[in-house]
Amino acid sequence: MVARAVDTLRQAGMKGPYALAIGPEGYTRIVESTEHGGLLVLDHLRRILDGGKVVRALGVRGAVVASLSGDNFVLELGQDLSVGYSHHDRESVSLYVEESFSFRVTEPDAAVVLTD
Repeated sequence: MVARAVDTLRQAGMKGPYALAIGPEGYTRIVESTEHGGLLVLDHLRRILDGGKVVRALGVRGAVVASLSGDNFVLELGQDLSVGYSHHDRESVSLYVEESFSFRVTEPDAAVVLTD
């Protein structure tokens, strides 16, 4: 499935390297495959991804293959960092930190979703 996703990205004009963001269950299966001997699946995936990364992504169900070239995705961190008061007791004071950010997809063809 990963090889097909990379091929789909190439056909859409998206250059490599590519990244594979995979949910915890899938990532665990990849890592555990080395326990049974044979070719290390993680190394094989990196070759398919043109040297890209395989990352464990907590918020992903299934997996996503994305092009890492260009400005296809933009993460903007806000400048409004703030510290706030939450509560206190006799022994401690609880504070929190907030910062705004936005994530934009500027090229929808730059990612392929893989489902189980």
